[in-house]
Amino acid sequence: MPCRGLSGNVTEFCDCVDQIREIILKYNTDNYILLGGDFNENLGGAHGSRRLNYLKELVNDFDLKFENSGETYLDPRGNECTEIDFFLYNVPSVLITSRKVVLNDLRTNTSDHYPIKVELLCNFTLNIKPEESVISTRVNWRTIDKHVYSIRVKDGLATLETEIDDDNVEEVVKDFCELMSESASNLASRRKPFNSKPKLKVWNPEIRDNVMNMKNAYKAWKRAGRPRGESSLLTEKNLA
Repeated sequence: MPCRGLSGNVTEFCDCVDQIREIILKYNTDNYILLGGDFNENLGGAHGSRRLNYLKELVNDFDLKFENSGETYLDPRGNECTEIDFFLYNVPSVLITSRKVVLNDLRTNTSDHYPIKVELLCNFTLNIKPEESVISTRVNWRTIDKHVYSIRVKDGLATLETEIDDDNVEEVVKDFCELMSESASNLASRRKPFNSKPKLKVWNPEIRDNVMNMKNAYKAWKRAGRPRGESSLLTEKNLA
């Protein structure tokens, strides 16, 4: 938010608050609101300026909550002097696992503001695009290299059980059939499903009526012996 030292900062500050108001009005009906950042005003201050009062009006209008958790801003000398960083929210307390915390012990922080954080429970739905299925086509033996096919079958037979007895005949036959089927399918061409897009709907009642009139005029002209000339029956029907 605009700081105090700039010319016209009050107008710019109020404009920013109005933009926040528009965002809340748009999304507040179906969503919880959580806004965080440098507001350049101490919401916990007793004596309010026009800027602060305008911001508090927004907070009151939408029943937004905030916490005062300690100074967040450091002056040029490095002294903690005020709290101007806040979270404004209407999230139910049951969803908040940790309220506002001022992170004033970070050694790597080079800003004149302390970071702030809040923790809450969220539900995110990940929309994963399903993988395109591949349609297995009927094996066209004319396009398959039968020599390669026989090699694959022989290699596969080496991994199958060769000893057959009364207890495993059905299983061995099943494995052998699957081996031949997989070997042929792997050599056959595979295609992706065709997803046709819907055609544009450009047909409307006006076009339909004009086409119908044209067909009727053609039939009448044909029945009349297909006369020629500017005053022909076809011209009269088309102009009707």
